Amino acid sequence: MPGQNPLEKLAEILEQGLIEDPAKRDMGTRFERLAAKETALASTLKNFKQPGGAFLLVVDQFEELFTFAGDAARKQFDALLAHALQDPECPLFLISTVRADFLERFEYLPRLQAIYNHRCKRYFLPLISEQGLREIIEQPARLAGLDVSDVTTAILADTKDEVGALPLVENGLFTLWKELQDHSPGRKKLSGDFYRQQNGIAGMLSQQADALLERVAQKHPKGKHAALELLLALTSINTDGRNTRRRITREEAIAVAGEGDDKLGEQVVRMLSGERAVDVPSESRDPVLRLVTLKQEGEHQQQYVDLIHETLIRARALQDQKLEKLTGYWPTLYDYIEKNRDRDLYRQELVHESKRWQQSTGLKRLWHLRYVDLKKYRALRIPPNTTESRFLAWSRRARVVLMGLLVMFVAYTAESIVWLQQHDLPFDMIGTLQRFRLGYVPLPVLTEKPIPPGSFNMGEQDAAFVERLGELEKHFGVPGKPIEISQAFYLGKTEVTYEQYDYYVWQQQGSGTTTLAFPNSAKGGRGDRPVVNVSWLEATAYAQWLGRQTNNQCRLPTEAEWEYAARAGTATAYSWGDEVGSNKANCNGCDSPWDNKEAAPVGSFAANPFGLYDMSGNVWEWTCSNWQDRFDDSEQHCNDDTTDEQFRVLRGGSWYGYPGYVRASARSGARPVNRNFVVGFRVLCSSPIE
Repeated sequence: MPGQNPLEKLAEILEQGLIEDPAKRDMGTRFERLAAKETALASTLKNFKQPGGAFLLVVDQFEELFTFAGDAARKQFDALLAHALQDPECPLFLISTVRADFLERFEYLPRLQAIYNHRCKRYFLPLISEQGLREIIEQPARLAGLDVSDVTTAILADTKDEVGALPLVENGLFTLWKELQDHSPGRKKLSGDFYRQQNGIAGMLSQQADALLERVAQKHPKGKHAALELLLALTSINTDGRNTRRRITREEAIAVAGEGDDKLGEQVVRMLSGERAVDVPSESRDPVLRLVTLKQEGEHQQQYVDLIHETLIRARALQDQKLEKLTGYWPTLYDYIEKNRDRDLYRQELVHESKRWQQSTGLKRLWHLRYVDLKKYRALRIPPNTTESRFLAWSRRARVVLMGLLVMFVAYTAESIVWLQQHDLPFDMIGTLQRFRLGYVPLPVLTEKPIPPGSFNMGEQDAAFVERLGELEKHFGVPGKPIEISQAFYLGKTEVTYEQYDYYVWQQQGSGTTTLAFPNSAKGGRGDRPVVNVSWLEATAYAQWLGRQTNNQCRLPTEAEWEYAARAGTATAYSWGDEVGSNKANCNGCDSPWDNKEAAPVGSFAANPFGLYDMSGNVWEWTCSNWQDRFDDSEQHCNDDTTDEQFRVLRGGSWYGYPGYVRASARSGARPVNRNFVVGFRVLCSSPIE
């Protein structure tokens, strides 16, 4: 019989059959060879074949490959047998017995199935006929001098169309014979009255099984429940929804029955297997129906527990069509199985999930744990130190950790939402806030190389354009002026973003030293959009803070530095030429997706030759220079006096303005305290930000 480990059983049979000296048998090595190569069985048999001889392998209860063996072991067994049977030099013949209701399961043995379909001779054992069963009852009785005429007809009626008739008949006849020996030794006729009093052949089985449960209950208050739990563990529901046997180790049986009390578990196993106490003579005891059987298999003689016969868990043939439900030969166990039917499905599910978890590695092992719906496994009596018990233990630990993290996350999120509401910030800021708390520090990105010193003509350079300006000359630097930039500097590649400025406000608020507020959101949102609604005072304070954070000297650029950087060595209206073109900037008429709608995410357009983005359009930018209608050298200097209310220069134009107002020469002014939905800034530093 294949059992749970068909390869181990095959290795044992080979060693016993091929190696005469027991001292030279090595089942461990044989097993390893069988497991390593599918040619191992054929090679072994060819090495031991005799001239003109052959080998016959008999596999009884072949269905155990489907009921007991795992998928991997089943595939190995399939490959070994198939290869050996197909090897013309391997003289192997196979006889296998399998229950008819498992024939469709041969699809799980694809290689043997192919051989069976083309080369196998099948013989289906028919159900025992009524006449055959009558002979089985009457012929042995005749030899023993017993009269069975009063019970034969009743037995035949009770077992009509029953697949498991033989064990039922065996138990019934033994019970009748035992009654005869105990109460009327001189009588030679089995009692029909006793048979009817016992409610027939099924009633005798049921009564005997119930009597055994009661004896177990007398030994221990929890004995009956423990016994039923063990019998349930020995039962599995197959793919067709029918109850089938399931073999387990004796250690597992003890753990299931005892549920922590190994003494109780051992006692239950012994009593259900029919083991008797050594101090009680067997002849003084009533006959005991064994419900389980104990078998030793394998090199290490592992002991297994199995149901004595599937009759114990099988439903009776539905003879009365008026019955609403099936009943079992042993109603006590059958009903207990039906009542706990879901538990077996849960057990099968647990076995599958725990194996998948055991075979996984790394983060997949955490992923394959079960975090929800663990309650359904509570009713299962899982033995300790098994894959299933470890899987459940780790799942429970992981769930506790996960729940703790979830509670923390919910509390954290709730606190964050309240915080956002207090500061009138949009909900999508919650992710940004969490990143700040986790140590994320967004700072402006400066040009990779310093903007070199140099000279340029500041102000509008297009004479034709100047002629049309009239009173607007002051907004385009007319008349122009030659400027010398004597010091190299680093300038922000983009305007300062909301994310960068929000971090500054959050950090300042966290220090408790300021009442600085978050700026109002712009159209299009926050994040990587250029920050607006920031005054000159606030922009200046940010630049000073950035200098302290980076051990640098940072400030707003002067008006001259700004235009020098914007032109990047060009004298045209825009750094790319004299025409605004298409989708080169964001303004009201620049042919971009954001025109006259909202600020674009920083860096959405091509950079100028100095590597600077959005020097034309998107948002106006604060400089540190005072506003003057005409250049008077103030354009090359900063006014850092925060108490001075003189207008400060704005440069660059915005998404709201026309193309003319995003020329390199375009300028405007505003009070230092003013905030505007189209005004932001970028920073200048004397050295790179490390």
